[in-house]
Amino acid sequence: MLTKPDYRKILTKDDFSDAIEVFYEVWEKTDVVREYHRLSNCTRVEETILRDAIIDHAVDIKRLKDFHEITEINKPKFWAYLIFWYCRRKPIQVVGAGKQGLLSYVNEFVITTIFSKEILEERGLHEDDTSEKQREFFRLLIYNLRYRNFNAQSLELALTGFCCQ
Repeated sequence: MLTKPDYRKILTKDDFSDAIEVFYEVWEKTDVVREYHRLSNCTRVEETILRDAIIDHAVDIKRLKDFHEITEINKPKFWAYLIFWYCRRKPIQVVGAGKQGLLSYVNEFVITTIFSKEILEERGLHEDDTSEKQREFFRLLIYNLRYRNFNAQSLELALTGFCCQ
């Protein structure tokens, strides 16, 4: 029988504080996307699954920082690991009928929407200001999250390429 690792042995109090901050930020942004796209009535966010995804993300980031002896990581790496664990854990659960097709990949859609808004805001852009290349990147990202095998490292490569544009 598999047992869950004791994350308290890996994460410091500061790491947990950071993870809690990320948890609430992702929770809030997930709800905003669900409401905006009228998904609130047919989906729900499982708090324990989202918590596990954020803790897994925090543990990976902690291990990377320790291994490379660094104190900060770059944004593409942060997002790659967050997207990976969000898609792997799938915290959004379908509870009713809704938009055909979208519900089968709602987790991938929501986290990509959160990521795209964050990156665009960081660049001082609005969704309406995006270029065709940027929109195509987000479409391809969702496609790859849906249909292709990926890991955090391959996502990091793709996100780094996008962020360097």
